[in-house]
Amino acid sequence: MVDTPVPQPSQVIFRTLSREEQGQYSIDGVNPAYLAEPKDKDEIEEVLAHAKNLSTTVIPRGNGTKLDIGAIPEALGIVLVTKNLNRLIEHQHENLTFTAESGMTLTAAQEILSRKGQFIPLDPHQSLKATLGGIAATNSTGPMMMRYGSPRDLIIEMKAVTASGTYIRSGAKVVKNVAGYDVKKLFIGSFGTLGIISELTFRTYPMPESESTLLTQIDSLDNALGVSRAVRDAGLPISSIALLDDGAFGLITDSYAASNTTSWTLAIRIDGYSSVLEKWSSRISEISASNGSRHTDKLDEDASKRFWNSITEIEGVPLLDKSVHLKISVPQSKTLQIIGKLSTLRSRRDIELAVSALPSLGSIHVFILAKDHSGIDFASIVEGLRLSALELNGNLTVYSAPVEIKETLDVWGPTLPEFRLMKAIKESFDPRGIMTPGRFIGGL
Repeated sequence: MVDTPVPQPSQVIFRTLSREEQGQYSIDGVNPAYLAEPKDKDEIEEVLAHAKNLSTTVIPRGNGTKLDIGAIPEALGIVLVTKNLNRLIEHQHENLTFTAESGMTLTAAQEILSRKGQFIPLDPHQSLKATLGGIAATNSTGPMMMRYGSPRDLIIEMKAVTASGTYIRSGAKVVKNVAGYDVKKLFIGSFGTLGIISELTFRTYPMPESESTLLTQIDSLDNALGVSRAVRDAGLPISSIALLDDGAFGLITDSYAASNTTSWTLAIRIDGYSSVLEKWSSRISEISASNGSRHTDKLDEDASKRFWNSITEIEGVPLLDKSVHLKISVPQSKTLQIIGKLSTLRSRRDIELAVSALPSLGSIHVFILAKDHSGIDFASIVEGLRLSALELNGNLTVYSAPVEIKETLDVWGPTLPEFRLMKAIKESFDPRGIMTPGRFIGGL
């Protein structure tokens, strides 16, 4: 890199980080040199122009809840923090749309929407602190995706600044495509490799009057997935289904205990008018009992909400601080097979597993815990599971891991045939390769 004098603070909200501050913004042990905190799109453009002058790189950051996802950075020049981009632009409650800047947290957005009886049906991991921009950049989803879809389905308009400094608008209100691409869809899930998202418009939904969750304990994985299929086929108003092994259930209920045996808890959330929830709850209990359930508990309203919050916030459990977190995605019909592949790992004495799955989506989060990492070949474990996922037309991503372990892992896995197109898009939007270099698939 070329050493260039640091821009004057009067030019932009931009400064050199002290050695102590660098650690606060470190990513996988790589420290940044500069911090930028722009307040609007014009200042974003200035920051990206300064990055060019400095011949350095830029990584966007909201609250940092998704920064563990990705390969170790090749370089970390400027951390561009979006916390000052947190304004409400417009809430058209009659049209069910909500527009805000990308640094607003999902929690803040939900609080504003609740005043009009509405919400954004997103509940990704670490929802409480996640920003709207971070959720969009990583296309983060959670249990509610089963009914409402992903950010790609819910974001109807976007404004952003590309790495080359071009301001773009894409979506329902104003459509301006670049080089023939649907820019909004390209930015969603691009992990900050194309530019900086500055503003988002979401489709909102009326808040349900009430909700309940049924927790059914089942010894057999096959039976648990059978209940999941049966309740979906019954046409009930289910918004979420999650499947937790003993480890994951113990972590979110503060009752974790290492064990070589495995039983399952199937969590089924229903919502709607309170007058009919009791009837639907009884029907789910009947279906569960006829499919091998040992016991079913019911959580009403606040307890139900706390339970699902615990699932999305599981990564904050102290026991998982040094864990290896994997996300496996397979076709829904292959969920039983891929979870079954974990059985060989459960017999090991040097590691423990916690598994949280969304069976209707084919999404499985695996946490590998170990008191002593030395002597454990995590690379072999990851590649073995990835090979199993690939054989089932799925894939495996390393969501997080201690740096010394992550250095030995292939975070994203092999590139797909469409990678050539992804690379061409990256070069079109970021010809100098300054945005989040090396962190995404194939080193993008």
